[in-house]
Amino acid sequence: MLSLISIFVNIKTNMYYFSMKLSSKEIIKILITKECITQKELSNILNEKSSKRYSPASFSHKINRGTITFNDMVEIIDILGYELELKEKT
Repeated sequence: MLSLISIFVNIKTNMYYFSMKLSSKEIIKILITKECITQKELSNILNEKSSKRYSPASFSHKINRGTITFNDMVEIIDILGYELELKEKT
């Protein structure tokens, strides 16, 4: 069974907010595009700043298969300079 991390992301464009449900793959793609880096560069950054070791190929496969863990996502989000905020549903 594949693990899938989906979260709601609020995107602010001008005066409008959009909420969407995104998979971990989509979130990573958005963040690396926004930060102007590649998956390979992200895997290298993770290797430098974390205790885990990823080859660019294994990291790419993990993202594309949707088998990235919640802890990995939190680490990626933190390394890229973002924070994960959990809030109660309204």
